[in-house]
Parts: sequence; structure tokens; C-alpha cells
Amino acid sequence: MLELRADQAEVYERVREASREHQSVLIQCATGYGKTALASVIAKGAADKRKRAIFGVFNRDLVRQTANTFQSVGLAHGYIVAGLPSNPFCSTQIATAGTLVNRLDRWPADLFVADEGRLWASPTGRKIIDH
Repeated sequence: MLELRADQAEVYERVREASREHQSVLIQCATGYGKTALASVIAKGAADKRKRAIFGVFNRDLVRQTANTFQSVGLAHGYIVAGLPSNPFCSTQIATAGTLVNRLDRWPADLFVADEGRLWASPTGRKIIDH
């Protein structure tokens, strides 16, 4: 089981507090901070509450990295990625934006975590976020 560092745990609590009042919360941290680890703990919390979560990436290389991090916290997940087998029974999905944008109606989510936030201002990203 992955354990957050003290600074990550503090950010985690601040995100939980902010989520009570705001529909969207942005986490901005330096490269190497452990944002994916933090997001995996957030997604696991959602899964534990039987909520559906999607972790969206633009770069296909990040799919495997994210999957490895999810596995480290014991988070079962599926994929919304062209060429990878999907598992609709998993409450948490890792998705590439290019595939997800064409399958939005098939994947409702209670939580959407957008990796590399600046990329989601693109037309594809906006369509997903607006959905």
C-alpha cells in the first residue's frame, strides 16, 4: 500500500475540503512531486465509496505509469484506451483523451482526474470536461 508523504497528505486533505465547496479543484505541484500517487489515493477513496472515477491522460505513455501507481495502492482499474482491453466492471478507469472523447456516453463518472491540466484546455479536452 502506498503511503503519502506528509506534504502530500496535507494536499490530499486540502483537496477533500475544497471539493466540499467547489466542483473543480486544481492541484499544481513541481515535476516529481508525486501527483499521480496523490491522484491514485483520491481515486481509491472514490472507489471505496463505490463512486466511478476516470483518470484522463493525453499521452499514451502515461497509461502504464498510472496503472503501476494504481496497482501500488491496490486500486483495481480498467482502460478506456484504444487497443487495450476494457473492463467496464471496474469503478476506476484510466483513459486517453483521444479514446474517451469518442466514448463519453458509455463511461459516466462521479470523479474525473485530468493529468497535465494545461492540456485539457484543448478542443478535445474541453469537450470531455464539459461533458
